[in-house]
Amino acid sequence: MYKKSPRNEEPSINEPSVNEPLVNEPSINEPSINEPSINNEPSTNNEPSINNKPNGRTKK
Repeated sequence: MYKKSPRNEEPSINEPSVNEPLVNEPSINEPSINEPSINNEPSTNNEPSINNKPNGRTKK
């Protein structure tokens, strides 16, 4: 019966195959790189705007 345990590990080698599709997840990370780009555009526009407000208050 103990010898059957190692035999069970063989099918476990099929599990790594499930890890391969995980490589497809990083593909989802690629579009994520597009998000920062969108966040950088408005962020750059919002940053100066927000920086101008506190600056005006500091002058007051």
